[in-house]
Amino acid sequence: RVSMRPRRSASSYLRALHYRTALCQYRPSSDGWERFALAKQMLDTSPLFASGDLLTVDACTSLVDALNLDGITPARGLLNNPWLLRDIEAEICGRKRVDGNVIPFLIRLVECGHDKPNWRPGKILDIAKIAWGDESAMFQELAHAHRPDRILEVLRANDEG
Repeated sequence: RVSMRPRRSASSYLRALHYRTALCQYRPSSDGWERFALAKQMLDTSPLFASGDLLTVDACTSLVDALNLDGITPARGLLNNPWLLRDIEAEICGRKRVDGNVIPFLIRLVECGHDKPNWRPGKILDIAKIAWGDESAMFQELAHAHRPDRILEVLRANDEG
């Protein structure tokens, strides 16, 4: 366990804590939520934001609700789902999640990176899978369009904007 005591006396507006540490070699930890609970107890007057394996709206809202945290700071969750913060906001405000047109965003990603020597379509496909599902015609068409020019062609043909 990492001691919170030396940091407790420091004043701050808020604190962000990731439950995995370099000492743990960033491996998943079964007691991550317990670490957040302990930190919240020790830092009773400082707002605490949590980070670590926050990949879905449900994971984020469950963590905040269960431990009475003040907020979250998702990292990899945003890499997996760039709309995670928007979806969390919709959830906590009681609004329906809106599936906006993600095609302009995907087009921009391809345009910005396709000329790099190590460019791969993996992130485009990850986002397409989140947006449309891996059984959708759009995802299937993108999955078979291996070259950037072909991916752009597919995206532009389906852009409603």
